[in-house]
Amino acid sequence: MLTSRASGVPVAMFGRTVSLYPGMILLAMRTGAPIVTAGGRWFTDPRAPGRERARVVFSEPLELPRRSDRDAAVRDGLQRWCSTFEADLRRPPFRRVVMGEKT
Repeated sequence: MLTSRASGVPVAMFGRTVSLYPGMILLAMRTGAPIVTAGGRWFTDPRAPGRERARVVFSEPLELPRRSDRDAAVRDGLQRWCSTFEADLRRPPFRRVVMGEKT
């Protein structure tokens, strides 16, 4: 969630510095739970043109260690999440695969 520079954590996304609210990072650090995100992918089967399929794809768990330097850990965790999110958005929306192939 975008927020003001005064209350957010500065991170790099798409070549710019933005300030994001660190709530999910703080919650994950406090509980020890990893952050897992989900997104959709379209798949096409070259053997069956016009029969696209959608799949829900989950990210690898983002583990956030509890450190003594909380501010550095929050900044690092939020930047790692942003980098993963940006890479996911840059990925092409369709992928040609044979259905049943592991992705």
